[in-house]
Amino acid sequence: MKNLMLLFFLLPMWMTAQVSSFSVEVDRDSVLFGNVIKVTYVLKNVDGKFEAPSFSNFSLISGPNTSSSMYSINGNTTKTTTYTYFIKPLKEGQCFIEEAYLIHRTDEEKNMTADAIKIKVMPNPEGIIEDAPQGNSQQLFFSWPMETDQGTPIEKEAPAKPKRKVKRI
Repeated sequence: MKNLMLLFFLLPMWMTAQVSSFSVEVDRDSVLFGNVIKVTYVLKNVDGKFEAPSFSNFSLISGPNTSSSMYSINGNTTKTTTYTYFIKPLKEGQCFIEEAYLIHRTDEEKNMTADAIKIKVMPNPEGIIEDAPQGNSQQLFFSWPMETDQGTPIEKEAPAKPKRKVKRI
């Protein structure tokens, strides 16, 4: 009976253990020369310093663009940090994005590594430029001031207010 009660007390603590992960994602593994690749590093429930690769075979267009989120559900807290880079290959053929590292703040045994990624860069004799990857800062939801054909800002007329009828007593 004591073992059963111990199990009921320890089970919730065991279930709330946080799973840590460190991964890398690319929007494409092959690209035409002269086009941009989006590389995203995702750190989930980790404590440490992120060390990005040197991107030696690529030109860094933008980055690191960082994003953090944290949420708690029923006492389980999850923290996610992402680092996003936009890079352009410097040569055709096989190019590699080197490994990235996460150096733990207190325990070297908890250091993590994100795998290197192979990118195939194909020739682009026509100079085709593909659509920018999602999340590019050049894509806006709107532009301000909004303009009409005449080149002036759009002005909306205020809707006419209904007139009140005043009843005199």
